[in-house]
Amino acid sequence: MREYTRTNTFIANLPYAVMLLTGAAVIAWGFNLSTGALAAAVGYLAYGIGGAIWVMIFVCRYCGYYGTRACPCGYGILAARLAAKGERECFAAKFKRHIPVIVPLWLIPVACGVIQLIRAFSPALAWLLGA
Repeated sequence: MREYTRTNTFIANLPYAVMLLTGAAVIAWGFNLSTGALAAAVGYLAYGIGGAIWVMIFVCRYCGYYGTRACPCGYGILAARLAAKGERECFAAKFKRHIPVIVPLWLIPVACGVIQLIRAFSPALAWLLGA
């Protein structure tokens, strides 16, 4: 079983981090950096972090990589600190049940960005949303 280094784990988590930061920027910038928009962006970031912890607690404990460095994103090690090991045979069912918790992370910034682009088109926001 391959074990991932801290550098591998950092690289594996970059897309998620970029998605969260870009999504927060779309939310904040799309609504003109108002106090409410900044609060919503911070809330989105908190939701993203909470979603990752949710996955570690409710999904990763059933994974074959639980408690090992064989998980490319490092969740296996973190999950072992947060929750007791579950039955590996339940992984697919737990994944299907809990993954919808984080799906909105992909949809919220798109919805916010599209709404604002319809209200007042901004090439910069369109570019950021596309990114």
